[in-house]
Amino acid sequence: MADEKKNIIDIKDDKSEFAKIDSEFSLLNCRFMALAMDYKHYIDSSIRDNKIYTLRDNINYRLYSAKFHLEILFNHIRNIEKNIEEQTIIKIPNQAPIIGYVPIYTQQITSLFDSYVYHTVSVFDYIGTLANYISGQKRNNTLMWTQLAKSVRDKKNNFSQTRFSSTIDKVDREFVGKLYDHRALLIHRKADLGGFNLTHSIGYEQTVTTTFFAGKSVIRCFNQLKE
Repeated sequence: MADEKKNIIDIKDDKSEFAKIDSEFSLLNCRFMALAMDYKHYIDSSIRDNKIYTLRDNINYRLYSAKFHLEILFNHIRNIEKNIEEQTIIKIPNQAPIIGYVPIYTQQITSLFDSYVYHTVSVFDYIGTLANYISGQKRNNTLMWTQLAKSVRDKKNNFSQTRFSSTIDKVDREFVGKLYDHRALLIHRKADLGGFNLTHSIGYEQTVTTTFFAGKSVIRCFNQLKE
């Protein structure tokens, strides 16, 4: 259960947020198309295979998979809220609220969020391989994101001299590295089950308000969630 006195960060209008995501996806897809076309026709016209397209398609697939799981997560939360309201609203005098399923709902929500994390991390692994294909000395090798982040910080490594080295370093320190740490915790140490709060108001109008919270581990990884 959570302390109700604390401020809660929440998305009030999920349709608006998904519209923004769709807009960013469209822009990213156009840029990936330009990258693949420019790379094959202008940057290195000797290329005869389609690996640059395959890498682009894999990144797009993982991004859409992450978005898809996010949509499922939001829809499932909305359905759960309706179910809880139907199960707990008082219909007869002295009826006790039925909240036995809430811990199960919490597990379902957490599992969907975990899937979102896994797909998102996978996106950056593909980006590592894409960066290696474009700027690496052994372009056909697979390069994990963690290896790429380490390479751009190594002054003896060619990746530290690339134009994107500072961007990779910044994104890794502020976001991706923390996401990796959280995924490692989920896989190797323990589940990060979130909490919930159930408010049952009785009076002129009966209402049931259910709030689900992110797990403590993911909040510790991202300081902005604690502010």
